[in-house]
Amino acid sequence: MKDKYLMSDPPFDSMDTSVLLATVSHGGLLQRTRTWAALCRRVRSEPNLSDKVLKIIISDEARGSRIFGLVTMSHVLIACLWSFGGDDEHKRLKQLISQWGDATDRETLIWYLREEDIPINEKAVE
Repeated sequence: MKDKYLMSDPPFDSMDTSVLLATVSHGGLLQRTRTWAALCRRVRSEPNLSDKVLKIIISDEARGSRIFGLVTMSHVLIACLWSFGGDDEHKRLKQLISQWGDATDRETLIWYLREEDIPINEKAVE
């Protein structure tokens, strides 16, 4: 994601992970985005957190929750996890993207990731 999203966010970074997970879909767009980024900044240091974030990404709520235009909560969470995750998360995300349901939504997802400067090689996720 663009550098401005990579910085720390003290109010959200100081929250307990369980609180962040419980509030992942609450509040306005800014609050939710800050929550998602705070969660994803922790994936390298908290075992099994990337599994929990991946479960949120594939949930019906996240896939159906439009943030703006055709971009969904899942799309933004994928970008966050890609930005803060390591090689294991990248491998799992590539697999997830390659199996992303609807072709139109997959195209929107890939477009969005490119807009956020996520280095997605379309051939790598086919």
